[in-house]
Amino acid sequence: MKTAYFDCFAGAAGDMILGALLDAGLSFALLKEQIALLGLSHYDIQMKEVRKKGIRGTRALVTVAQDHHCHHHRHLSHILNLIRSSALPENVKEKSSAIFRRLAEAEAKVHGIAPGRSAFSWKWAQQMRSLM
Repeated sequence: MKTAYFDCFAGAAGDMILGALLDAGLSFALLKEQIALLGLSHYDIQMKEVRKKGIRGTRALVTVAQDHHCHHHRHLSHILNLIRSSALPENVKEKSSAIFRRLAEAEAKVHGIAPGRSAFSWKWAQQMRSLM
């Protein structure tokens, strides 16, 4: 097993984390294959090389069909149900659920809310990308 440490002193968006994993050797084909096991539709994922201030990196671009933006955010319970009902292997479901619980705890602490109220927001992620 390999371990990756993220020093996210200023935060990190999902596209940045996926891009870092792709740069570290994650197969893009494998990533797409595993995401397909979630049973989601109306999305596309692409890799894009980016350069900022002379530094090269990979960004994973996830787009959702415009007419499927009805959920601008998903609460932890939605994410956990999505994982639980997926075709992912049980050990991946367990680890993924644990990761999202930790993320929800961190978000809740920052925003002063209960972890169950933490939302993983598509709209927020889009707004953050527009600032970059």
